Amino acid sequence: MSAELHWKSAAELTGDFRSGAVSPVEVTCAMLDRIETVDPLLGSYDEVTAERAMAQAARAETAWRAGEAGPLTGVPVAVKALCDMKGVRTAAGTKVMRERVAETDATVVRRLEEAGAVILGLLVMTEGASAVHHPETPQPKNPWNPDYWSGASSSGSGVAVAAGLCFGALGSDTAGSIRAPSHFNGVTGLKPTYGRVSRAKVFPLSATLDHLGPMTRSAEDAASMLRVIAGPDEADPTAVRRSISGDLAGLDQGIEGLRIGVDERWITDGVDPELSKSVLEAAAELERAGAVRVNVDAPDRGEAIRAGAAILHADVALAHRDLFPGREDDYGPHLAELIRIGQRLTGVELAEAHERRRNWTGRLAALHEEVDLLILPPTPAPAPPARLTHALSGDFFDQGDVFRFTLPFTLSGQPALTLPCGFSRLGLPLAFQLIGRPFEEAAALRAGMAWQARTDWHLRHPDEAAWQGHAA
Repeated sequence: MSAELHWKSAAELTGDFRSGAVSPVEVTCAMLDRIETVDPLLGSYDEVTAERAMAQAARAETAWRAGEAGPLTGVPVAVKALCDMKGVRTAAGTKVMRERVAETDATVVRRLEEAGAVILGLLVMTEGASAVHHPETPQPKNPWNPDYWSGASSSGSGVAVAAGLCFGALGSDTAGSIRAPSHFNGVTGLKPTYGRVSRAKVFPLSATLDHLGPMTRSAEDAASMLRVIAGPDEADPTAVRRSISGDLAGLDQGIEGLRIGVDERWITDGVDPELSKSVLEAAAELERAGAVRVNVDAPDRGEAIRAGAAILHADVALAHRDLFPGREDDYGPHLAELIRIGQRLTGVELAEAHERRRNWTGRLAALHEEVDLLILPPTPAPAPPARLTHALSGDFFDQGDVFRFTLPFTLSGQPALTLPCGFSRLGLPLAFQLIGRPFEEAAALRAGMAWQARTDWHLRHPDEAAWQGHAA
């Protein structure tokens, strides 16, 4: 078996299964061996479920032999540690729930397993999906340069995909936690429309803002994972009663005539110059692929950032209402601060936040009458040094600038696709994101597939000597 097998996309791996070049059992064994060897240096896995994975691989092998396999059958993936896996310690990155063993599977976990995917385990995340890891949880290392941030809160998901430790992962995104780690680790990440994917048996950060989505090697793989995990769910009343199948048709048909909105002020003001240049070059390349550039004046994000911060704080206080009292010492300072701010918010402040949310969503809907997609950086700069992130405050009002390209589009519930588009002079990944109308993930995925058909940024992988040397 090729030593480079772990760098393949899920689509390529499925082709190998179809041809008989490799089997799901062989691949799963190889991936478990790689995790055992590599992950102690990177720290992306919280729990490795080897026995369960091997049983799933055996069933996948049977399905391939019987001609009953689907796009994810036998593909090894992993799941962020806020998604319940029956019989597995599922603590959502917290100390307060460290001994909690899930009694059932989250809907997304069940759907992956029913689709034939092999689930390698649960991935490390920040405390309760906030911006900082619990003080007793080592931060996963960025495989491009371990001295730089791997992102929050789906840090383990971004690292595992980037380092060849799974072929796709589930992440969650509230203030930017699919998009930032996808950017910083150089992978493709999709935040779907709010309600597109069930959150049943997924521990919340902010129930009214949380999104679950795939982090993968390519836009094609993101679409395959979305097809599996999306759809209505009786266990989650917020999951919309809308099928995904018809919404993702024709993803390989190109982007001729697709209107992409560009506001150069948003892309350049207060943004790292290397990143700005890379995003504008990506916009130009999409135009050469057939898209139509539309210059727009995007609305001011200030009210959206403040509204998102208020709602997030209140929702976190609610999520920890039964856990926090009397156990404050089990919480890290970041999450504890976030909860306390939420507890202090008044009803009037929260009402004002929801009014701002409606206003912002309406302004974006008006903008999207002119364009199909917006192109933006995912964050204002490439990954910062990891040592700086330990000092992040739990007050999202103070961190508005950090999340100014992500939190506003969480507030509106729109889909957002993050795509690699280059490297900084320090060798850190650069990326852009495409924002679509609600339930129009297909437009972003079409553009993502067209972009990746014309570029090879998503095919580049970190040099293992980077983390090997760091460990030494």
